[in-house]
Amino acid sequence: MLMAKRDVVGSSHASHSARSADRCRRDRRQRVFVQRDYAAGARPVRFDTRLPEALSGRVGPRMFERVVEGINARLAVAEESSNCAVCCEGLLGCLTGYAVFLCMDTHYEKVLHNVAEFIEDQVRGERPN
Repeated sequence: MLMAKRDVVGSSHASHSARSADRCRRDRRQRVFVQRDYAAGARPVRFDTRLPEALSGRVGPRMFERVVEGINARLAVAEESSNCAVCCEGLLGCLTGYAVFLCMDTHYEKVLHNVAEFIEDQVRGERPN
């Protein structure tokens, strides 16, 4: 019985890997990693506004800088802890043994969703805000 379970898990993992590989082949977009900017320390999270070499000729330096600054501004909002709602969210988490976060997003997660939407808008060609 244990052997059968192991075989099922192994085949499931193999099929998942095959699906992931197929999805990567169909997805023609290239991933480019932008370096973190630690000039002001580890907090707040910021990304370097210099254009990576992989994007040279594909995106203008000013456009890239505006997009990254938009991301950095949104991440700065995510890290604000002086907001009363964020403090209440943390208190509610403590009182419920953090079970409340199983059914609701934290402030940080909501802002990360906003950042993801902003990036998708930029990829589709909309102007940065």
